[in-house]
Amino acid sequence: MRGQLDEAVDKVANSMSQSTLIEGERQEMRQQIDTLKESKKLLQRTMSEQLTNLKIQLESLKEERKRCDDAIKVVTVENERLQKLCESEQKRN
Repeated sequence: MRGQLDEAVDKVANSMSQSTLIEGERQEMRQQIDTLKESKKLLQRTMSEQLTNLKIQLESLKEERKRCDDAIKVVTVENERLQKLCESEQKRN
């Protein structure tokens, strides 16, 4: 009987020890999950900020391109005017 009682006490002690280990692992996993959630939020925030900055840069580049296209049109018109003027002068001479 004493042997059975000792065996039962050992089993309970082992079970409690395993339970404590499992609880520690569970808490560690929960902390890892919380850390991952925070990392995800930070990554999403960072990506959102980068996306906003890229949109701003794109708008700026679009405006710059429009200004360049407008400048090219002005230069093209002026070039055509000067070519016609040169042709007129060559015909006079």
